[in-house]
Amino acid sequence: MSHRGLKLLGGGIMLAAVAACSLLVDTSEIDAGCGDGMKFCEDKCVRIDEPFYGCSLTNCTPCPDADHVKNDCDNGACVFVSCQFGWGCTGCSTPLLTERLNCGQCGKRCADGENCSNGVCVLPSDSGGGAGAGGNPG
Repeated sequence: MSHRGLKLLGGGIMLAAVAACSLLVDTSEIDAGCGDGMKFCEDKCVRIDEPFYGCSLTNCTPCPDADHVKNDCDNGACVFVSCQFGWGCTGCSTPLLTERLNCGQCGKRCADGENCSNGVCVLPSDSGGGAGAGGNPG
């Protein structure tokens, strides 16, 4: 049976629809397989050990995403590696470059009157006597 030039198969499946689908989606990676160390996620072959696509051979669920955390894959499981630069302590949630109570490392407190700047405890700069316009003495 045909309808407007499309041949209908048993159960009402249109052969033309199947053909059209293969024209819209590049199936070359699916047809050829992804190869060793790879899996098919989000319409492309990706590395099995890529945390963004999870570490499992069989699914593409990303490793748990937390702010300022670096994850990696180890034997098919997501594992915590480290905090991103400048972050640390519990859950990688403390800004170590600016936090007075954890300046440069967890638990390192700046003395009273000091600020944390780039991970180092420093005295606040004197507001008077600084450079004037153009870097000339004020």
